[in-house]
Parts: sequence; structure tokens; C-alpha cells
Amino acid sequence: MSTSSPVPSSPVAPAGAPASGAPAAAVAPVGSVAPAATAAPAASRRATAGLPPASAPPSSPARPVTRRWMPWPIAAGAFLAFLLALPTVIWRALPGLGLDLGTPEAWRALQHLPGEGTGYVLGLSAVQLAAAACCLLLAVDVRRVTPSLLGPRLGRALPRLIGGVGLLGALLLAAIVVFSVLAWDRVDPFAGQPADAWSLLCLACYLAAAAWPVVLAPVAIGYLARGGRGAAGRSEGERSERGRGDRAVERGARHLGSPA
Repeated sequence: MSTSSPVPSSPVAPAGAPASGAPAAAVAPVGSVAPAATAAPAASRRATAGLPPASAPPSSPARPVTRRWMPWPIAAGAFLAFLLALPTVIWRALPGLGLDLGTPEAWRALQHLPGEGTGYVLGLSAVQLAAAACCLLLAVDVRRVTPSLLGPRLGRALPRLIGGVGLLGALLLAAIVVFSVLAWDRVDPFAGQPADAWSLLCLACYLAAAAWPVVLAPVAIGYLARGGRGAAGRSEGERSERGRGDRAVERGARHLGSPA
């Protein structure tokens, strides 16, 4: 007679069922994937399908390159116009400060130099210098130095405004030159005097002033033409970029709202 006790047999759990005594959440069937774990990646893949990768953003349309200086013929002409105005500024101011520059004594007495006429000639020289300095604006693309607080509309209008003022100034200077030639005996302090080095220097200064509007007029016209083209190209580029952005947003919304 055998004395060994029988070994109790335990039932074999079916595949996928948890063993007795083990928590139900601790055992999962082999090879199974939780539905919640796959739903989010699938939705993310559907949402980002068709969208450009983060490393390759959509290319923006070509925009006109805005440089600080205008093209060299316009910039050089603006600086030349400024330099042409300086000789008469200096020539007029020095007698007001007490230097005769070889001018006849009778002419200085008529102009009250030095004396009551000093303020007049110095003020006239200051006005001419300020007008000459305004010519330097034609050498700069004003859109690069326009404060953003002025808004895009005023920023696009400034080139036309500056070019128009420059052209108007050239016309006024041309009229002054014509009237000065007609009344040359009153303008030239050496009128009726024998020619010498001082009289020739005075004539050279006034000839430079006569060339001032001749140089300024084409520079202002070129600035107007260049500024108008730049503003038009910039507006067209901005409109194209806004349209491209709107289309990208619309495509993304379609992908996000499409069924799985």
C-alpha cells in the first residue's frame, strides 16, 4: 500500500485569462495593443498628413530687396546737388562775417556789410544750406528709415512725397537762376569792375549754383520712378504672401476636419 499523498491538480487557465489570485489589470494577452494607445498616434498622423515638415516651412514669395541707398546714379546726383549749393553759401556768409573777399567798398556799403545786412545774408545762407541738405534725402531709400508707427500706407507714400518736393524745388531754383541772370548787375558785386581773381571766383560760385537745379531735376525724377516701382512691388509681394498663408491655413483645416 502506497503512503504517498496524491498531488492536487490545478486547472490550466485558458490562454489570455489571468491566473487565479493575480490582479486582472496586471496581465494582458500577448501581442495585444490597448485601443487608447493607438488612437492618439493615428489621429496625430491623420492631422499632420499632407502638412509640410517642421524643418521645411513653406517658401514665401520673392519680395523686392530694399537697400539703404538708392542706385548709384541717383545717390551720386543727390550728393552732387548738395555740393553745388555750398560755394554760394560760403561766398555769401563770409562777407556777412566781416571778410570782404575783394568786393568793392561801394557794394559792401550798399548791402550794409558788416552791419544791418549781416543778419539778412546769414539767414539767406542758412536757408540755402537747409535746402541743399534736403537733397541728401534723395540718396537714401526712405522706406528703410521710416518708423513703423507711421504705418505701411504712409511709408509707401513718402518716396513719392520726397521725390515730388525735390522736383518742385528744382523748378523753383531754375526760376531763381533765370531772374538772377536777368538782374546780374545787382547780384554780381563785381559788376562794372575789371576782372580779377576774386571776380572769377565769385562767378564760379554762382555758376555752380546755376547747375544745382540742372542736376536736381533728373535726380528727383529718378527717385520718383524708383520709389513708385518699389512700393508697387512691395504691395504685390505682401498680397501674394497673405494669399499663400490663407491657402495653407485652409489646407490644414481641411486635413484636420477630414474623417479617419
